[in-house]
Amino acid sequence: MPNADPAEFLAYRVAVYARLHAYETAATTDNDAYAAQLARTELPRHLRHWLPRLQAHEPDKHGNCPTCSHWWRKVAAPCDLWRWFHGFLTVEPAHFDVPSIT
Repeated sequence: MPNADPAEFLAYRVAVYARLHAYETAATTDNDAYAAQLARTELPRHLRHWLPRLQAHEPDKHGNCPTCSHWWRKVAAPCDLWRWFHGFLTVEPAHFDVPSIT
């Protein structure tokens, strides 16, 4: 069912971009205390979110991702989630282009 409430999406958009702006501020200012505080509060949240998802995509004994595979098509590891996350953490260069909230 499509989301029929544009105000709900706007609220999501504002919240997400506000968080990204906080990350951008921490990464681009000389305020080490702010960056450390943000890291201590945000990194545990990210770990709690990502570790279970990555574990769900660990390959089975046949080398397939049990989450992405279906009975009609097996998906070999690394699946798209692992590829995306690897690129996000290790390959893609860090750059900032956070859109305006308004």
